[in-house]
Amino acid sequence: MSAADAVPAQQGFRMPAEWQQHEATWVAWPHNRETWPRNLEAAQHEFVRLVETIGKGESVCLIASGEALQQARQRLSHLATVEFFDVPTNDAWIRDYGPTFVVNRRTRRLAAVTWRYNGWGEKYPPFDADAQAAARIADASGCDRVFSTDYVVEGGAIEINDAGDLITTISCLLNFNRNPIPGATSTADTLDAGRFDQYQNTFSQMLAAFTGASSVNWLSGAALAGDDTDGHIDQQLRFASDRLVLVARGCRPDDPQDIELQQNLQEIRRTFAAQDKSLQGLDLPLPFPIELHGERLPASYLNFYICNYGVIVPQFDDTLADIRALEVLRAAFPDRRVIGLPSLNLACGLGSFHCLTQQQPAVETGS
Repeated sequence: MSAADAVPAQQGFRMPAEWQQHEATWVAWPHNRETWPRNLEAAQHEFVRLVETIGKGESVCLIASGEALQQARQRLSHLATVEFFDVPTNDAWIRDYGPTFVVNRRTRRLAAVTWRYNGWGEKYPPFDADAQAAARIADASGCDRVFSTDYVVEGGAIEINDAGDLITTISCLLNFNRNPIPGATSTADTLDAGRFDQYQNTFSQMLAAFTGASSVNWLSGAALAGDDTDGHIDQQLRFASDRLVLVARGCRPDDPQDIELQQNLQEIRRTFAAQDKSLQGLDLPLPFPIELHGERLPASYLNFYICNYGVIVPQFDDTLADIRALEVLRAAFPDRRVIGLPSLNLACGLGSFHCLTQQQPAVETGS
């Protein structure tokens, strides 16, 4: 087998859109006291409600080990749709360290892509257990094949529709702390114009090869205030359908973040227009600033999760903004139930429902 044949796209695999039917959703029990130093139990309560809601329409596969696994069983054993797997973790953000599942529609086969994981640019050691979890999840899922790469790619950093259009951000994936240009010794080196364009093109080819994307589209991707991911796309811009994107906007016109957030839609529209593709945008304003220890939390309604029967939307105890977010998402997903669940305590760990989930597509309907 040639090197080109050893990547998913050459084997007929591709990553389906999140709204395609799931075989299951993978989650990891929240147990890291450093992530939620003052409210771990409250965050766990919100997590249980998330799992209960997903479990009404699909299987949930939960990973944990030791005392955390015992605790998860105690809290969730009443749900027949939850299956438990003994897999050690450092933290609960399975979207970023879990595998990316891809399917071959013709052969009805499931495969997994395991990326390298380095704790969001080595910000939060230790992350050794999380770095090994993807391979263990892939094995437990019964995948026909596992594809591995040494590139750092977090699940929250990529967004794809059913037309194969993938969107990501330069600020995250081409950051010096994740995937520096070979030979670079600093961020300035990484962004050297002479080498950057070539490396970006190489990286695009890699993403297309491992996800089956037909186009890879880059945003600048300045991060939300408080966001420790260097600009994950799932906090800023998400597909609702092949030609509709939801775009995070400032909580009000004078929100300092709003100018940069507006640029996301402008950039992706220009990129799609260059490919003769139309694209509609729907604004999804952020909640009023929520602070923890004097720092603004990266609370975004874009961190919703699409499960088999609905869209689960984080709510942040901002009544007007919470209601507005549900109304926007009902307009974006008219054929699905839109369900708001509390997420303020989870958000204190700097993530929400999308960060806490990883979908395993059903091969019968995956595209």
